Amino acid sequence: PEGVHVLRDLADARALRAALTEAGSVVVVGGGFLGTEVTAAAAAAGRAVTVVDPLPLPLGVLGDHVSGRIADLHRARGVDLLLGCGVAEVLGGQRATGVRLTDGRIVAADVVLLALGVEPADRWLAGSQLTRDDGIVVDRFLRAADGVLAAGDVARAYHPLYGTHLRIEHWTTAVAHGHLAAKVIVQGPHDGLVPDVPYVWSEQYDVRLSVVGRTAGYEAHVVDRHPDADRFVVAYTDGAGIVRGALTWNWTRALATWRGHVAGCVPLADAT
Repeated sequence: PEGVHVLRDLADARALRAALTEAGSVVVVGGGFLGTEVTAAAAAAGRAVTVVDPLPLPLGVLGDHVSGRIADLHRARGVDLLLGCGVAEVLGGQRATGVRLTDGRIVAADVVLLALGVEPADRWLAGSQLTRDDGIVVDRFLRAADGVLAAGDVARAYHPLYGTHLRIEHWTTAVAHGHLAAKVIVQGPHDGLVPDVPYVWSEQYDVRLSVVGRTAGYEAHVVDRHPDADRFVVAYTDGAGIVRGALTWNWTRALATWRGHVAGCVPLADAT
């Protein structure tokens, strides 16, 4: 129905912006990067925003400390976080009037944003010789087959730093893939072409989050705090204590150092 939005491209962004201009209340379904960023923008513009997510905290991949701070940040701006539940249906006829939650509660809204992630648009390749498994499977040089490269969030690329294939849904990875693909086309694949360490950033209200490497599945450690400001660093380590990812909270200047620790597979004991 009218009033239900996704955010995939420029046309979607323009439609959502126009809708938020007129809206009084907004429901955001999904507490990931996209959902929380739109929530921050809508709440800062004075809209009444409700976030619905089945997980216990928003941005749970960042660990409880950071996710808890994100939850507090939104609640302090008046956002209603309905966590641990989902959306059973969108209410209304031709125009959405709200949502019914899986626990039976009804939340009214003029605008509903579905921020639930994406599925790779690779079905048109069915029957081809390319390997499809949660995206197009490519090697470290983005090669899907001889003479065929795939890049961006449709590509599940082997990353030697992690020893596995990763499909990352951030535009920063798409940019990095574009640079790598161009070098592969011009230079050919060679050992000097090393995939970038994954990187993403997010601005929500007066907080800037920057993340390098990977966080999901790793142990989070608050390793540094600024003595006079709301700034800190979180390191994410594997079972051997190796730094596999890092997050800076309002401390972008510290990012380069921690990017080096991630790229160098530095033990946390040597990084602090």
